[in-house]
Amino acid sequence: MESIAPKATIVSGVVNYEVTIDIPKDAQLLKPDMTANVSVRTAQHKALLLPATTVQRDGEPELRLYHLAGNGPQPQTGGVGAKEAGMLEIKRGISQSDEVLLLPPGGIVTNPPTKSAQ
Repeated sequence: MESIAPKATIVSGVVNYEVTIDIPKDAQLLKPDMTANVSVRTAQHKALLLPATTVQRDGEPELRLYHLAGNGPQPQTGGVGAKEAGMLEIKRGISQSDEVLLLPPGGIVTNPPTKSAQ
C-alpha cells in the first residue's frame, strides 16, 4: 500500500478514505479511469469456525454446544471470538477433531409436543 488519505470523506453515510496502492504492471484487467473497491487485510490467523446456529448462548458469556460422544450428544461449554457471515470463531471448549452436533435454529427439543387425539 502506498498511502492512505489522513482525512475521510463521507458519502451517503459511508466513511471513505482515499487510498493509493501499487499494482503490478502485468495487471491486464484494469482500465484507464477505472475505480475499484479494495479490501485491506489487517490481520490473519488460523481459527476453528462453526456455524452460529451450532452454538447456544442463553445470555451467558460462555457458549454451549453439543459434541458427539459414545453415549450421544454431550453439552460442552467454551468461548467464542469473532463472528462473521454466520460463522463463529471457537476459542476454547472443543478441538478440530471433535464432532459437533449442528443444532436446528430452535435448539434440541428434549420433549417434543405430542399430537392430541381428535
